[in-house]
Amino acid sequence: MYEGADADKKRLVRVTAGNLRQNHLYIRGLRDFFPADIFGPPKRNGNGSHGIEILLDGLNEIIVTDIGRDAKTGKPRGFIRDRRSIGRFYRHHHIPPDSQVAFYRLGERKYRLSVAADGSSPAKPRAAEFFAGIGLVRLALERQGWDVVFANDIDEDKAQMYRDNGPGDNHLIVGDIHDLQPIDIPDCELFTASFPCNDLSIAGRWEGLSGKESSAFWGLIDLLGGLKSRKPPLILLENVLGFLTRNNGSDFEQALLALNKRGYNVDAFILNAVHWVVTASQNHSIAANHLAMVYAPSYSIAV
Repeated sequence: MYEGADADKKRLVRVTAGNLRQNHLYIRGLRDFFPADIFGPPKRNGNGSHGIEILLDGLNEIIVTDIGRDAKTGKPRGFIRDRRSIGRFYRHHHIPPDSQVAFYRLGERKYRLSVAADGSSPAKPRAAEFFAGIGLVRLALERQGWDVVFANDIDEDKAQMYRDNGPGDNHLIVGDIHDLQPIDIPDCELFTASFPCNDLSIAGRWEGLSGKESSAFWGLIDLLGGLKSRKPPLILLENVLGFLTRNNGSDFEQALLALNKRGYNVDAFILNAVHWVVTASQNHSIAANHLAMVYAPSYSIAV
C-alpha cells in the first residue's frame, strides 16, 4: 500500500493468518520500493543478487535477505526469503491477522520493519483448535473474545462445513495431525482439542489411546514437543467419561504423564452437557457427561 507523499519512504503491508502461519511477508505490490536486483536464485548461495538490510523493530536485530525465485519457473517469489527472522518479528510483537506492518526506507539498501501504528484495538488472545470438526469450539471462543488463528481436522466433509461457517478464512488445514509440523502452527495462547472418542467411549471399540482413532492424541503431544518454547500456556482437551475408566484408568494416567513431561500441570473436570445441549426437535436438554481437562504450564487453573 502507498502512503501518499511518503510513498518513497514508507509502505504498508497487510499480514494475513496464512502469513503468520508460514512466517511469510508478501511484498508483491512493493517491488518498486526495493532495489531491482533484490531477486536471487532459488537457494541462497551469495550469487545473483544483492541483499538488503532490514532492521527489525523491537528485536534490535539487522538481517540481510533477498527475494528468492521459484526453482521450476524461475519467477521471483512474492515474499522475503528469511522467513525465520520474519517469524520472530511476528511473535515478538504478537501480531494478529489482518493487521499491518510498515517498511521504512532508511537509506540505500537499508530498511526498517515496524508494526504499523494504525490505532487499532489491542490484539485478541489467539487460539488453535485441533480436531476442529465443523468449528463449534471456535464459535464459543469467538463469542468470548478469542481469535481462532489455526484449525485442523482430518475429515474433508466436516472441513467443508467449517469453511461454510467461516467464509473467507484460510487458517484450516485438512489432514492427519501426525503430519503437521511445528512451523505450521502460529503462536497461540490456547490450544483446544476434542480428540476422537471412538476408542474411549463405552459404546465404542474400547481400545483406548492405542486405538486407531483415539491415538490421534499422541499427535498433539508430538506437536507440543516440537514447538518447544512456542508451546501455548493453556491447553483445553475434551472427551467422554470413558477416558477416565478405560483400562482401569491407565490411559488417563498416560495422558497426564505425557502432558507433565511437556511442562504442564493438569486439572480435570466432569461437565454435564445437560446445561448446553438441546435437540433441534424438542425443547429439552440431553444429559451427557463429558470430561474436560485444562492444562497450564507451571500452574493449575480452575474453571
